[in-house]
Amino acid sequence: MTRHGALVAGYAVLVLGAVLAPALAVRAAGGRGGVGIATDGDLVVVSGVVGLVAAAWACRRLLTHRRRGHAAADRWLAAVLALGVLAVGAAGLPALALHAAANLPATLTEQAWLAPTTWGAALVTATLAAAAADRGLLRWLTAGHPASRDARTERVRATSAGR
Repeated sequence: MTRHGALVAGYAVLVLGAVLAPALAVRAAGGRGGVGIATDGDLVVVSGVVGLVAAAWACRRLLTHRRRGHAAADRWLAAVLALGVLAVGAAGLPALALHAAANLPATLTEQAWLAPTTWGAALVTATLAAAAADRGLLRWLTAGHPASRDARTERVRATSAGR
């Protein structure tokens, strides 16, 4: 495995950990507090699935940016920003969503599917925000480089010629 491949794999593990950590914290806090949460396993499963998809998507983004010829510093700066957005979003958005769901009518909050679905939707939102931050910063960083303008021009020409 190359050095770049090892860095990308390590980044994927960090992304998975950022998505999975809040669910593990809820599980541990519920166990320490003596509150048996029936759906805590569901939260971990939902977080694991979303985390695996987010990690694969993050790897793909990094590898795609490398193939497009973006500078390594630009790629990794955007990736670190995306990881920060993901970590904050994965911890904060599910908590806000579940807090808002607590004010719903009792007939709805008693449903077993509500907490895992709300948790998963919040994690997907955090993942999309991280991807948008990554893409936005990378575009901003490469907007002034002549090589990126030339590559964009070539893509536009190739797309126009294919019509």
